[in-house]
Amino acid sequence: MAQGSIARRPVGQQVAYLRKRVFGAVAQGGGNGTYTIGWLPAGANVLRVIGNARTVFSGGTPAGTIGSRASPANLVATAATLLTTAGFATQGLAAGAGPVVDVDTEIVIVISGTPTAGVSDITVEYTVPDETP
Repeated sequence: MAQGSIARRPVGQQVAYLRKRVFGAVAQGGGNGTYTIGWLPAGANVLRVIGNARTVFSGGTPAGTIGSRASPANLVATAATLLTTAGFATQGLAAGAGPVVDVDTEIVIVISGTPTAGVSDITVEYTVPDETP
């Protein structure tokens, strides 16, 4: 990790992750909006995205996307399953270059569909190039 970087970069051959708890209810600080999950370090390769809906999102038509701040659907084009399926669920990664980042990159979830309830933990798993062979 470069000095001054806020992205977490593990050392060695490890799988790292970013995790964020998101809420469906505005009263809990959630609802429609864009929420930062965390920062991926330069060179990261995203392996998968997991949702753990502790309370399924309900009310309205809960939906969402996950990706970089600049392209918020470049990792997961539709995150509804991660929000509306009880327990753990995985979602396939979007095709293209989104899962590989060349610079420190902010990862966000965009929640839409006006949910009124729900709690889900979103996890983005990634690896980084090994610095020492």
